[in-house]
Amino acid sequence: MRSLRRSMIVAATLLLAACGSEGGREPLFGTDAPGDTVTTAGDGDSPATTTAGPRGPLPIQEGLGTFDNYVWRMAVNTLGPTATETSGNVVEWTFNRDPESRISRMTTTATGPDIEGVEETTTEFYVVGNETCQWDGEAWTHTLTTDQQQEVLDALQRLFDIAIVPENPIVIGPEAIAGIAATHYRFAVAGFGSESGALVTANQVDYWLADDTGAVVKYAAVLESWSGPTDDPASTVYRLDASAELISANVFVPVELSPDCLAIPAEA
Repeated sequence: MRSLRRSMIVAATLLLAACGSEGGREPLFGTDAPGDTVTTAGDGDSPATTTAGPRGPLPIQEGLGTFDNYVWRMAVNTLGPTATETSGNVVEWTFNRDPESRISRMTTTATGPDIEGVEETTTEFYVVGNETCQWDGEAWTHTLTTDQQQEVLDALQRLFDIAIVPENPIVIGPEAIAGIAATHYRFAVAGFGSESGALVTANQVDYWLADDTGAVVKYAAVLESWSGPTDDPASTVYRLDASAELISANVFVPVELSPDCLAIPAEA
């Protein structure tokens, strides 16, 4: 059972890493990509309707690349196989296109039978021009990057992204996120729990797409299943909570390198 928990933690970490854009970029597929089929929930006076969806949803980094400046926050938390075993990952990115600068901060937490209290680690990554300062939780590293090195890093980054794959979403309604006109959609993961026979107690995915580009501006997902009754101490539980949100868009946020980092001789 704990191998599944480790797999959930690894998947969460990879999700955060892949979405950890170190820079904005233009859409790879443009803004005319066909939309997904979506259903608008009906009410007592009108039936549900199925229509073509908006552009996108664009992959996360690609969508962020439609903004000249942004602050983006993402969190992934897991629980299981017992209620005392948890892992948490929170990442916040700040990006400015001109002049190019960025910050990423990641905090990881964990609890469990082999951990006393709460284990927490924070790392920080700052880039201004060709200078990089990285805090690994204990010490700073100061690095100078050449144009050639940055070109290779940018090319590598473009090879990986995370895309939302909606499954028969319904339209909840319009809602602005960080001042961006957006539409809220919702769906459930099809077949969740059917293979294992587990008791599903949560299965909901919500996402918000910018109306003009299809960029994901907010995301929230919760999945939870139990091996038996929820009040049975012998039952195992696995829960995944993931969320992401555009905190600000097209607003310049000053980025400065730490004086403690600049005091260290830079590595080429």
